[in-house]
Amino acid sequence: MAAHSPAVDVVLHNGVVVTMDGALRVLRDGAVAVAGDRIATVGPSAEVIAAFPGAAQTLDLGGRIVLPGFVNTHVHTSQQLARGIADDVDLMTWLHGRIWPYESHTTEEDSYASTLLCGIELIRSGVTCFAEAGGQFVSQMSRAVELLGLRACLTKSIMDSGEGLPPNWSSCSTDDCIQNCLDMVPFSGGGISALALMKFWPFLWPRSK
Repeated sequence: MAAHSPAVDVVLHNGVVVTMDGALRVLRDGAVAVAGDRIATVGPSAEVIAAFPGAAQTLDLGGRIVLPGFVNTHVHTSQQLARGIADDVDLMTWLHGRIWPYESHTTEEDSYASTLLCGIELIRSGVTCFAEAGGQFVSQMSRAVELLGLRACLTKSIMDSGEGLPPNWSSCSTDDCIQNCLDMVPFSGGGISALALMKFWPFLWPRSK
């Protein structure tokens, strides 16, 4: 591996690097070179250190494991602030009596703060990309995700019918729901994808009389 130019910002070496490449290599004494927000190269420690002698920083990992970021495929960022308000109850009580009343009264700033807290916890858990399973303020989710440097698929939870909906949700027509989906498009870009996630929950539909 020949020396590279320009120099990278940091070389992490002496780690167990799980590459997840085509050969599923695990480098027992591996290194990762990072330039800006990109991985410049991955390889044996001796080769990477020799290739980037001008690295601004070199960190000895002491045998710690390095692996690609995890992807969390079901996250409710708005519920980070709701911990403890809906424990140990059945599903319908959780929805109708606790979570929906809570979420229907959250503000844009609540959504921003909750997404920040959720994102920090995700990062500490090794997650670098997540899928939001449905919240209220995509613009504020996007704002927090961009600040934290995460990647995300963001969705708005919308319902045009169903038992137990809060008054300010039950007034949403089907056309309103479709327009809400279209309104999310401007928030896509960079590491953020804003999309519509359609869910059909038969147990939420009004019962036949």
